[in-house]
Amino acid sequence: QVRRPCQLTGLSRAGDGMLAQVDGAALRARFVVGADGLHSTVRQLAGIGFTGSSDEESFVLADVRVRSVLPRDEAALFLARPGPLVWAPLPGGVVRLVAAVADAPPEPDATYLQALLDERGPARRPDRVTEVLWGSRFRVHHRIADTFRVGPVLLAGDAGHVHSPAGGQGMNLGICDAVALGTAVADVLDGGPETLLDDYTARQRPMAEDVLSFAAGLTRMAGVSPARRPARDVLLRLLGAVPPARRRIALRLSGLSHRERTPG
Repeated sequence: QVRRPCQLTGLSRAGDGMLAQVDGAALRARFVVGADGLHSTVRQLAGIGFTGSSDEESFVLADVRVRSVLPRDEAALFLARPGPLVWAPLPGGVVRLVAAVADAPPEPDATYLQALLDERGPARRPDRVTEVLWGSRFRVHHRIADTFRVGPVLLAGDAGHVHSPAGGQGMNLGICDAVALGTAVADVLDGGPETLLDDYTARQRPMAEDVLSFAAGLTRMAGVSPARRPARDVLLRLLGAVPPARRRIALRLSGLSHRERTPG
């Protein structure tokens, strides 16, 4: 039964399951899965630690319409001296802009985003912002839950791990969690051993640690000091010219390097 909107306010053990307080009503459940994001109430009520750090640097994020000569079937990464800019086409002629900046405004407007494109975007034939559909700012968190399971409580997605958007792996990793956990819970409810749930956390947590480490490395690489950026750019060009290195990076970025470890 789907209930929305509703709020979880309490969680306690009840026999071999859990008792959840949802909008004043008590609900009994064999398992509780926290898939409720960075500020997960399930994780907090279960007493699961969420260790890591938050970067000081802020990022601008905006969906815009632009007049541009850039292709609409691939993303572009501009490694400008002031900092990186990601130009990613979306359906319907929309482009998503992501850029690391010293102090991002809460709601970037067309003037701010145009200045960002002029500073970091294509130089020969510059883009022109015609409409801002949505804009915001965020800071990068690198955190992971101490465990993905405490008894009947399990975590998946951002409730268990959050990281830099560099590489765009967050959603893919959460979907892998959902597939693996859904398979494990279904098998347990079908009479399988509960050790399948331990197998889930033993498999997915190291995978999350790997993605966190990789995304943090990409973020550090994108935000290196101006003096080191020319050397970084030369290194990236060299890596891009070596097919085995290019393939390995592509598999890491896509998350496909983890596919054989995800049941289902």
